[in-house]
Amino acid sequence: MRTKPNHHTQLTLTRRQLARGLALGGLALAVPGWAFAAKQTTSGAAAGALFSSVNRADGDSHLILWSLQGDILMERTLPGRGHGVARHPSGEEFVLVGRRPARFAAVVRRQTDGDLSYEEIASADGRHFFGHGCYSLDGRYLYTTENDYASGRGVIGVRDAQSGYRQVGEWSSGGIGPHELRLSAGGKALVVANGGILTHPDNPREKLNPDAMEPSLAYIDIASGALLERWELEDKKLSIRHLDVADDGTVCFGCQYEGPPTDTPPLVYTHKSGSPIQAASAEYSLWRSLKNYTGSVVINSHLRVAGVTSPRGDSITLWSLDTQKCVGKISLTDVCGLSLTPDGKKFLASSGEGAVIRVDPTTMKVEQHWSVAGTRWDNHMTLAG
Repeated sequence: MRTKPNHHTQLTLTRRQLARGLALGGLALAVPGWAFAAKQTTSGAAAGALFSSVNRADGDSHLILWSLQGDILMERTLPGRGHGVARHPSGEEFVLVGRRPARFAAVVRRQTDGDLSYEEIASADGRHFFGHGCYSLDGRYLYTTENDYASGRGVIGVRDAQSGYRQVGEWSSGGIGPHELRLSAGGKALVVANGGILTHPDNPREKLNPDAMEPSLAYIDIASGALLERWELEDKKLSIRHLDVADDGTVCFGCQYEGPPTDTPPLVYTHKSGSPIQAASAEYSLWRSLKNYTGSVVINSHLRVAGVTSPRGDSITLWSLDTQKCVGKISLTDVCGLSLTPDGKKFLASSGEGAVIRVDPTTMKVEQHWSVAGTRWDNHMTLAG
């Protein structure tokens, strides 16, 4: 094992280790089960594997399945930059959705013989993906946030995972610029973060409605596609971007502020269906340190804590879902990816500098620290097992 027995261990993977993963031929590799969760290493490090996209020094974007033991189990060059990864409830299938304004999503499936298959699906004509997706509770359908860019309407693409991801429906997202979406706690609704920013793929980084943003949090009926609830923040410059849903239905979401950089609005909020949105509370200095930008949001339902990354603020903040207060902050340069550990007790976070850390939310200690030289982890990561 490549770790040292202290709580701040750092591991740097060598180019040889990376090359070993590459030499395995990407998807030709038979992964002996990615359900690593039941194991513990002799050093006590958690076993497991993560899906994420990474950006190489040559500018290419890759999809990587990487074990927490330091091995690249699969690597595949993507047609563009990746973003969020949705996990099928079976744990045997994953979909990486391309970053806005991508028109591709990559499906990786573990076959019965252990080999991995890879295929790409495309957005419909006149649509592009917004970077995130999620499955229905039974895994039958994949839902993705998309842009009907001729009209500027945010939509949810509905695809049948049992029929080659054939698109079988499209619903309004209830707003403009939908970004992340999640299933509600009971699986009967989609909770959608509508960023409120109008864009067009011809000039994808240009914001076309800076003075007329319409951010909202929407609940969509999964049986009919009907809008059930739509909630707005008073400050329309707060673009709602990423969210997670706790086991009891509490939603935590993070925002990116599009107003003057000297402003320091709250960036983290909680919500329960049928009730008003609650702003989290923190000292002015903490909001200022996040530089008006949050990345991933992941909830630990057992501890009632949400983790929120801020790549511009170089930090991970932890928030109590019950008090709506910040309960901890950890510094890590350019951190954005966030996941729970296989046992669900701790957080894993990745950075644009190739680092991955494991954080105990009860002690706020960084228990383990890996880094992969030459690798820039992209914004999100998803636990494979």
